Amino acid sequence: MDQGQTRIEPLASDDQAGYEAVVQLGDRFDDRLGQLPYAAFEEARDDARILVARDADTDTIIGYALYRLPRNEVSLTHLCVEPDARGMGIAGALVKTITERHSQRLGIRAKCRDDYGLADTWQHLGFTARAKTTGRGRDRTPMTVWWKDHGHPDLFTEYELPVELRAAIDLNIVLDLASPATRKPRSEFLVADHLAGRLQLVVSSGMIAEIKAGDPARRRTLQEAINPYPVVNADPQRATDLEQAILAEVQKTSPQFPVTDQDHRDVGQVAHAAAAGLSVFLTWDESLIKQLGPVVETLTGIKLMKPVYVVLHLDELANAEAFRLDSLAGSGFTHARAGTRIILYASTPIRSVLGTATLHSVDTDTPARLSRRHRGQLGLTRREFDDYLAGVTAAACLTIADAQPLPVPYELAWLRDQAEFQPPQSYRYLALGDPEPLHTLAATQLK
Repeated sequence: MDQGQTRIEPLASDDQAGYEAVVQLGDRFDDRLGQLPYAAFEEARDDARILVARDADTDTIIGYALYRLPRNEVSLTHLCVEPDARGMGIAGALVKTITERHSQRLGIRAKCRDDYGLADTWQHLGFTARAKTTGRGRDRTPMTVWWKDHGHPDLFTEYELPVELRAAIDLNIVLDLASPATRKPRSEFLVADHLAGRLQLVVSSGMIAEIKAGDPARRRTLQEAINPYPVVNADPQRATDLEQAILAEVQKTSPQFPVTDQDHRDVGQVAHAAAAGLSVFLTWDESLIKQLGPVVETLTGIKLMKPVYVVLHLDELANAEAFRLDSLAGSGFTHARAGTRIILYASTPIRSVLGTATLHSVDTDTPARLSRRHRGQLGLTRREFDDYLAGVTAAACLTIADAQPLPVPYELAWLRDQAEFQPPQSYRYLALGDPEPLHTLAATQLK
């Protein structure tokens, strides 16, 4: 799309100079845009979810829009234009191009702090105020949810959805966010305003118990640090049972664990988070993730991960909340809604819908153990399996039954001729705007 002397186009995945220009522009205005991990920029570029505005004469990037495609809408994460280029209609051209590219989706959702004074700008871009929410900082700044409708019939009232994912944080992350600028940047992106309504940070009752039992001299400081976050309480007996089960399983391979009092406290916090029904526990402690991660996920379904991972894969993790693993302490298997029917899509180089199947079970464990248990069913060599899961401490194998191949696969290019279609990176639900052949497939084969 051309807009006067401006060209609007997706950022090419191999355009390193363009990528760096976008990141630098975003970094210059991160006080308003909010911090976004570089990995999230990279993923958006590779998925063609960054549109850039280029000066037609110099080819320099003078603006960009970065967005996500959750549910059946577009979620606008960043909309940024160089100060010297503002007032030229570039922001409007970027938004218009998003609408043209994703017209089958219900609309575009954006969030903006009220104190930025941009209500007139959003209205000029075709957005209307849909709901009120609050920012993620300690000041809980009021925000407005803006919506640009694409004009599709909607049987349901659109409203600001409840938080997509709650994640427990360890004490070090709490202290990061409560500390001066020297420490805060490491975790600050977790409270970026664009995550309002999507990610809620919580502290477990295990952390409260740890603070109460700790050094009285630090107690007041720590209690003030956790004040901004809701406390999620677990049944004490359930948490104790899980803690003992975790320790028993870890000690099978690491008899000396726990080595320190901090190890004991870490297990307690994780057990309380799992007992409270949370599915994610955030920590920067790589040794903790490596030591406890596979065992804890196998026993309870809760994932231990670095903060950057939860932001990068928030859609996937939030969807997984609806696919919650049942806790089976002492078992190597966890099951999730056995009997669910699924459509099978094969990624590059096949890039086609191949058929349907029934989900039988989900087996979560270390990659090595999964390989041993399922090596006759994987359809991969051991090397391919290891390469795919390199650096991963816990993985999941989904076992399926009643597979029904399509006589002729639905190629991605053909599906996109019917309607907009974004293949899942792991899985997602069939959306209203997805190609009609998929809805027909669901109606005929997924009963």
